[in-house]
Amino acid sequence: MATETRGMGDQLDQFKGRLTMMKLIHVALVAGVIIFGLVVLVIIHGKMGFVPAYQNPVVLVAAVLFAGNLAVASALHKFFFKVSGFPADAGAAVQKYQVFFLMRAALIEGAALFSAVVTMITCNILPACLLALCAGALAFYRPSQQEFVGLMREAAEGGGSERTVVR
Repeated sequence: MATETRGMGDQLDQFKGRLTMMKLIHVALVAGVIIFGLVVLVIIHGKMGFVPAYQNPVVLVAAVLFAGNLAVASALHKFFFKVSGFPADAGAAVQKYQVFFLMRAALIEGAALFSAVVTMITCNILPACLLALCAGALAFYRPSQQEFVGLMREAAEGGGSERTVVR
């Protein structure tokens, strides 16, 4: 009995260590997007136009990429865990959550960095706003124990349609 309890404690410690590492990665991703955005704004601050350029095709591509990537990132949990089902053990479950977190963050970060480049090219406020929204979304989707438990519960039940991001 003591061996089972110690084994559970080891798994819990491993989970907490991996969650801490994911949180550190998350902070680095958010900080990277913010710092890159600030560098872009410092570079173009004298040429920045504050009238949104809705007709500029590059800005439209940035807006579509932002909307599409954010929608996919928000719905990723619905099909990511449904496709491969419930993980076999606790270690596999944590690894699967880690992959899910990195995929979701990469989608949002890609749209953010593209918006930053479009801001630099067009010197317009609209892609800068998209960059700020991406940074906010990236900060919002942080890894948490509650989200992990909710996603694993949903995967065990067969992938219901309820939202599992619990903050």
